[in-house]
Amino acid sequence: MSTQFDLDNERAIVVSALKDEDARRMAVGSVQPEDFLGERFQTIFTAIRECHRRDLIPDADAIAVHSDGGDFGGIDFIKRLLTFDVAKNLEYHLTRLKRDAGREEIRRIVLPEFESMLSDRTVEHGECLVKANEIQQLLRTDSTSRADSAKEWGENLDKRCSGEIHFQSVGYPMLDKMLAYGFGVGQVSVIAGRTSNGKTTLVADMIRRLLGHDVKPKICVLPNEIGKERFIDKLVSSATLVPSHKFAKDAQELTLAEREDLKKTATKLVGVDDRLTVFDNPFVKLPIWTNDTALDKIEELLAEGGYGLLVMDLFQRCLVDTRPGAIEQALVRAQHMAQTYKTHLCLLHQISRKAEERKGKRPELSDLKGSGGYEEIPDVVMLLHRPKAYKHFRRKDELEITIAKQRDGESNITAIGEFYPTVSRVENVVMADRSGREEDESNTSSASFTNNESVY
Repeated sequence: MSTQFDLDNERAIVVSALKDEDARRMAVGSVQPEDFLGERFQTIFTAIRECHRRDLIPDADAIAVHSDGGDFGGIDFIKRLLTFDVAKNLEYHLTRLKRDAGREEIRRIVLPEFESMLSDRTVEHGECLVKANEIQQLLRTDSTSRADSAKEWGENLDKRCSGEIHFQSVGYPMLDKMLAYGFGVGQVSVIAGRTSNGKTTLVADMIRRLLGHDVKPKICVLPNEIGKERFIDKLVSSATLVPSHKFAKDAQELTLAEREDLKKTATKLVGVDDRLTVFDNPFVKLPIWTNDTALDKIEELLAEGGYGLLVMDLFQRCLVDTRPGAIEQALVRAQHMAQTYKTHLCLLHQISRKAEERKGKRPELSDLKGSGGYEEIPDVVMLLHRPKAYKHFRRKDELEITIAKQRDGESNITAIGEFYPTVSRVENVVMADRSGREEDESNTSSASFTNNESVY
């Protein structure tokens, strides 16, 4: 029997992806060619994905070139599709497509397996019930009624009010005050700055602070830029206030007692439980390293680890194809993964050299390197600027953290902290108001360090 599918629904998605750039970005980031049950639509969507990756307009000729010899109905069929209107509710159509693809998989694979279990007398009754329940869950539609959505939102509100669902702090009370969601679940943030402006140092200190909270998120770090060992150096330095250079060129001067203390701290950070996991670059071990395989690896880590926060330093280091369209597609998928696995993805990013040509050298959103997607897709963008990196004669080393974008709160506001690069700390963070005055951060630790501070 031939496969039955919703012709109108699949056509609506394909037409929208052909005619509208925003719709194309959403479709490419949400569904796969194999989700289409119509052979022609599957071939056309495969070509659309390739055109999007190459930053090409998916017109009839481009579809013909990138269809890989599949049946796309010919150029006349593409021209006929282009006479239809773009779908008004593309998200609804994408949900229906994935639901139909899942049901077809049940029909072809799962149900025959279930029938085989029912006819096999060696299979226990309980196993059959479990399988039947799995099928029932797969058959459920992803769409919910307005009443169900309102009920679900109300239940989540109750959980927030009772403290069952916590606001996910970024580690600094002042930044928490400035951010509506902090490291919000299901969101993507970008922390960007020029080289030597404090990206990795800030993140290491953030993680050290988060591990000191009563409610610790489960954190995964992919330090692709500096590697696992050097990132743990920064974490241990931030926790113990022992300058990180002592772990390298001055390591022989450490006493046995000092070495044992440092090892105990490292064990607390990354050895006692699974609250923090730091990986060496996992992408270099891939048989074939492409944007898709790298993102597949990230999704595998999220699915297996159940992390509340995943930090990538630097995000662009995991991408092989760094053309604007390919970066956009990767960011859309990152956003989808954050929502699917109920985590927060914090992506560290490099600012282009344009900022250094500007008076004051402060970065702007338009300086984000590689693609406009870094400006459009993330929920939060924080830009870092360290004046002493350019004016070495300055006595005070400060880090400016500008919230250049947040979807649900005020933007273009700046926090300033004292920057201590040798011990990977940012202390005494304050917020500059619009008149240039500074508002003190409450409940922040003092800059007068003591080596007795505990990571917990």
